[in-house]
Amino acid sequence: LAEATFRGTYPVAHVTFADATLPLEIELEAFTPFAPFDARTSGMPAAVFLWRLRNPTGRPVEATVAYSQLNALGYDGIQVLPRGRRHPMFGGNVNQWSSDAALRGIRMSRPGFDATHPGAGSLAIATPWPEVTFSEHWERSGWFDDIQSFWDAFHADGRLPERADGTPSPPGETDVASLGARATIEPGATVELPFVLAWHFPNLVNYWGPPETLPGQNVVGQRMRNWYACEWPDAWAAAREVCERLPELTARTREFRDALFASTLPEPVLDAVSSQMSIIRTTTGLRTEDGRFHGFEGCDDNAGCCPMNCTHVWNYEQALAFLFPELERSVRLTDYGYNTLPDGEQKFRTMLPLQTGVLWNYVAAADGQMGTLLKLYREWLISGDDDYLRGLWPQAKKTLAFAWKHWDPDRDGVMEGEQHNTYDIEFYGPNTMCGALYLGALRAAEVMARYLGDPDADEYARIYASGRARLDRELWNGEYYRQSVRNPEPAESRKHLSPARHPSALRAGEPEPRYQYGPGCLADQLLGQWFAHVVGLGHLLPAEHVRDAVRAVFRYNFRPSLETHESCQRAYALNDEAALLLCTWPHGGRPRYPFPYADEAWTGSEYAVAG
Repeated sequence: LAEATFRGTYPVAHVTFADATLPLEIELEAFTPFAPFDARTSGMPAAVFLWRLRNPTGRPVEATVAYSQLNALGYDGIQVLPRGRRHPMFGGNVNQWSSDAALRGIRMSRPGFDATHPGAGSLAIATPWPEVTFSEHWERSGWFDDIQSFWDAFHADGRLPERADGTPSPPGETDVASLGARATIEPGATVELPFVLAWHFPNLVNYWGPPETLPGQNVVGQRMRNWYACEWPDAWAAAREVCERLPELTARTREFRDALFASTLPEPVLDAVSSQMSIIRTTTGLRTEDGRFHGFEGCDDNAGCCPMNCTHVWNYEQALAFLFPELERSVRLTDYGYNTLPDGEQKFRTMLPLQTGVLWNYVAAADGQMGTLLKLYREWLISGDDDYLRGLWPQAKKTLAFAWKHWDPDRDGVMEGEQHNTYDIEFYGPNTMCGALYLGALRAAEVMARYLGDPDADEYARIYASGRARLDRELWNGEYYRQSVRNPEPAESRKHLSPARHPSALRAGEPEPRYQYGPGCLADQLLGQWFAHVVGLGHLLPAEHVRDAVRAVFRYNFRPSLETHESCQRAYALNDEAALLLCTWPHGGRPRYPFPYADEAWTGSEYAVAG
């Protein structure tokens, strides 16, 4: 093949193939069904591949497009498969030809396999196209004989053996099945050959922890069930529904793509919005059998990273709430229904499976707890569900009052105590990173309280007004908002009460805490202001200072190239790539040990600043 050109217009991937020796013009359109506000359709365990073949010649062309798929039942998702289909994890895998009125293809299973294993379930490759050819399994032999025999047969006439015996694979091996769709394309004509890959792995086993639990509360190894397994009994059923609804699913997916990419938004904005919204449908997110959504902070090659529903990390995410609001609302049910203690402390990570009293054993996160109040306000605005708000409001009030015990005991609207936050450290002293989120939470709480007839609305308004004035008065340096670092009072420090997850910032003999930013220009200094704009709360801080601060962040933190940037931390951008640094010290005063991620570039911070 001479060339393949990929174009990503999420939720659709488009590939154009070019080769002068081919008599056809070939394109691939691939997607998983996507329909905003329809979480079931958008959560179907299936992918669609539409092969478009156009004949520009003056004679008919006979063509076959073949899809080959490994039967992966029993695979643990972790180990590398250097010998392809041969591995001790496999054996007894069955590929079975099936055909009915709606579809035809290969059902993949593994009879007798441990039904509780995460790799247990089924797969299916199918098509609604009527003229097909198939091979249940390639030749079971060594070296490259299997793929060679497949290629020789397919290359000869575009047909496959079409033997349907459904025999299990030998021990230590699995099989590859192939499904081909055949067509004769007349001169000037175009045909579209559809394929569907469907999967059904019902068992969700907690492998991620986290380990910081109370004694006797280990959740590793506990079993759950994936939500989609409650909707479809197996992969073949999912494939059938996709095939039966294919015109509708294709139209709805394209409709969203076209509405987004035909807009007048600049190309960089379209790329940013579309690429980031894709994350909610990767393995970063999962949905349990009760219908609730949960999310890691991100995912590695073969595992989720930093579980689960981290309130401060998910402060940066907005797509789920606006595309699939019922799923985002389910996260608030978990935040306030399971993770909020009677005194208002809110655990910023979720333990799965959900169990009353089984909680993340770590200090509260100031930015996450305040951000969750803003999220509750957002969910209410989007849904208009007063009963939803009334049901969560008593717990939400407690989480705000918790701030007056530990972060703002004098209720002047400024957090000064030990503020654990998204940088995995604690800020000590007033700052607008946590402080603006606090102001936003107070404003949101005031609006919700007034709507519900709660008399505490006036107190929320008073504290907000006081905090707004003091933060601006004490932290505005003429260009941006700085941090006023101070040592905590002994009663303010709570981190020592939790397991030692990260090093303490408080060191004997050192005049100030480590891991602060002081006079630095922090990219996240207006994160709460950004969130307030998203939910229509207006300016939390003076508008002219907000504009100047954003300009300062761009002026001091943006780098058109990182070729000369020095960092001893993690690399998410490098060399000649442009990036926004989390913090800089344009006028000096960089601490000997600033907060751990200060020299990094975070996508979420970049987009919040840009927004």
